[in-house]
Amino acid sequence: MPKDDDQLHAWQALLASANEPERWLAAWRLAHAGPQAAHALIEALKHSDAVVRYWAAVGLGHAADKAAVEPLRAALKDPSGDVTVAAAEALVRLGAQADGLQALVAALAHPSEWVRLRALHAVERLGPAAANALDAARKAAAGDSGYPGRMAEHLGAGPAEPPKGKERRKAKRPSP
Repeated sequence: MPKDDDQLHAWQALLASANEPERWLAAWRLAHAGPQAAHALIEALKHSDAVVRYWAAVGLGHAADKAAVEPLRAALKDPSGDVTVAAAEALVRLGAQADGLQALVAALAHPSEWVRLRALHAVERLGPAAANALDAARKAAAGDSGYPGRMAEHLGAGPAEPPKGKERRKAKRPSP
């Protein structure tokens, strides 16, 4: 969290930096600054740098500011698939499940394998909030011969249960 408004404004000003790592770090800091950064993040959704827009969408999903819903809906049309997925996940977190889940399922047809994988991870991370999208996500990814298709087979399955009781004690530890 920023110590004060001056720090928040300083990070926002750094978004105009010509130095990419400096600009990206400022965007990351704003994304983790909490609700007081919501206005700056909404503005950052319009930035020319996709990394800045990505962190703006991520931050808005955690800021819990309903004023971000419409700008995030607009970000669903972003040319960067990563920004689209981050905006969709943020929309679900903010209560606009229908728009967000529809965009996540649509992202499973994106030409980039990484974007498809991010969409699958977003559906899984959202857990019960994305329950309506699990079947659609599995179906959309079923034809994917890459890693996202293989991951979709396990979507919603959760982690394997650890051994319990005596079974747990009998489990061998790897030797050094």
